[in-house]
Amino acid sequence: MSPYSFPGIEIDEPRPITVESIKQIVCKSFDMPYQAFTDPIKKPDYVEIRFVAMWCANKYIRWKQFNWKQTLSSIGKHFVSSSHCNVLYGIRQVDNRIQTEPTFKLKMVKIEKEINSLMKSK
Repeated sequence: MSPYSFPGIEIDEPRPITVESIKQIVCKSFDMPYQAFTDPIKKPDYVEIRFVAMWCANKYIRWKQFNWKQTLSSIGKHFVSSSHCNVLYGIRQVDNRIQTEPTFKLKMVKIEKEINSLMKSK
């Protein structure tokens, strides 16, 4: 709904979220340094949080492009040399872990709650 439809009425639209804020939430949740997103280190812990952040970016950020390959490329540009293939692989890995590992699913629910609360705050 456009705010111009009814002047004087505030509309509670979710606050846009950025990849940087998603990265910070994921770092805090996994208790990892922000360096995991900036250095091309291939430690499993670092790769895991990159994949989680990519999954969250894919789910929560409204990308302007409608072509999925371009959307995945846009996500990849925010991470260390990640192509659309790496982003798609990461998203699938996180989806698989959510379905098979209950502890990982709980951690993802916690991250999603933090992202949602950030989007609702003004």
